[in-house]
Amino acid sequence: MDTSRSFSSQIPLMKRYLAMMVICWTLAVCASFVWNWYEVDAKTLEAARIQARSSFEKDVIYRRWNAGMGGVYVPITERIVPNPHLQIPQRDILTTMGSSLTLINPAFMTRLVHEIQEEQSGTKGHITSLNPIRPQNTPDQWETVALADFEKGTDEVSSVEALHGAYYMRLMRPLVTEEGCLKCHAAQGYKVGDVRGGIAVAVPMEPLRKAARGEFLALSIGHGALWSMGLAGLLFGGKRLRKGMEGQEKAETALVRSHEDLKDANTVIMESIYYAKNIQSAILPSQEKVASLLDDYFIIWRPRDVIGGDLYWLDGSSDEVALAVMDCTGHGVPGAVMTMIAATSLNRVIHEIGYKDPGALLEQMNILVRATLTKRQEGALYDDGLDMGVCLINMKSRKVIFAGARISLFVCSDSEVTIIKGDRESLGYQSSNPNHRFMNHYIELTNPTDLYLTTDGLIEQIGGKYRLPFGKTRLNRFIQKHRNLPMRQQGNILLDTFLNYKSGEDQRDDITAIGVRV
Repeated sequence: MDTSRSFSSQIPLMKRYLAMMVICWTLAVCASFVWNWYEVDAKTLEAARIQARSSFEKDVIYRRWNAGMGGVYVPITERIVPNPHLQIPQRDILTTMGSSLTLINPAFMTRLVHEIQEEQSGTKGHITSLNPIRPQNTPDQWETVALADFEKGTDEVSSVEALHGAYYMRLMRPLVTEEGCLKCHAAQGYKVGDVRGGIAVAVPMEPLRKAARGEFLALSIGHGALWSMGLAGLLFGGKRLRKGMEGQEKAETALVRSHEDLKDANTVIMESIYYAKNIQSAILPSQEKVASLLDDYFIIWRPRDVIGGDLYWLDGSSDEVALAVMDCTGHGVPGAVMTMIAATSLNRVIHEIGYKDPGALLEQMNILVRATLTKRQEGALYDDGLDMGVCLINMKSRKVIFAGARISLFVCSDSEVTIIKGDRESLGYQSSNPNHRFMNHYIELTNPTDLYLTTDGLIEQIGGKYRLPFGKTRLNRFIQKHRNLPMRQQGNILLDTFLNYKSGEDQRDDITAIGVRV
């Protein structure tokens, strides 16, 4: 065999593969950057809406107070003059001290507050109606559309619009006629409960977007560094692979050359996989953290391959501990990628709602993982997801809250083992219901109790004389038999029992099992 010619023919192919990997890596980093920037922008828009809603609620509260008082009298100044549109007796009065006062109704007070608000914060306000008493309250085009929507039952309209050369978050909600409003508006034919108009609020976007630019810079730097490290790794691997291919020319026989090729390629692949294992291990709770939160426990984490799709998580304090196990789609590299998505989603959910409500945590995980796996171009979903069980343990009150997505909780108190089944709904799949509400199970512990969470890799492992699954019944018997032993010893025996049962069979799935004594 002409090894020089063979080597030369593989160089273009190797370059094409390397170029494809670089392109794929670049697209993946870009997609992550765009998605994260979209989230930052969405958060900025929601912050603007919250400011606008707060301004509206403030207007409604003081308007209701003013209406309840029948209006308030204030001194007449250059800025505050009698309202020509308020045609009622005693609109203007003279005090015993000789001061001239005029009555301020809710609409007049709203306009005055809006003027002060715009001067101090830049936030604009406008009270308007399709049937205004005051010509200045006539709606603009955007407000007219919003008022028409209110007549159809819409309770809020918002969008980012350009006003006077700058961008604002415009938000409008309807004003509903109340008893105190009829003093001024009964003559227009309004009744209690009618929509008589609305208040439009415009919050300037520039201050909020200026604050978001810092997050954008951090995202840019982080993703740039991630892309650079990945590119360096690919180039380094390509260089090593090229060197391995060059070694073919020095081989004495085709058999030796093939052997060296496989060896070098396997070395590159295994180095990458073992490096990925270090990354995956880094997202698991450290042994020090687990030991600081739990006294008597065991953890079995055994991927089918070097890396896998199982994950466990733990957080809390010495008084209250939350722990979870996750079983993601796939094994090896695909499963490990899913664990990164699951871990990222879990961290975001914990940051937004905490872990005090396991059922709500699973609901948000289902929504977020499903959204993350959406193909934006095609409007479909990858058929991936995960099963998950979450357990919140209060050490002081000895109360447990459990919620599961196709993962059950095994509870052993005295000699009795109870299985608390999770909901028959997974997270993030095409078939997962994004509106599903996961059930919280509340457990009060009176005696020392052992709690067990496990993924289905342990229960569904084939083995034994008749090549049957390990099963929940066999796990029940194991728990009853060894319930008096310390949890760490139980974990060692459970692992040995599993290995003996599967014997010559290959491990079918990743395995994660956690046992805690309360």
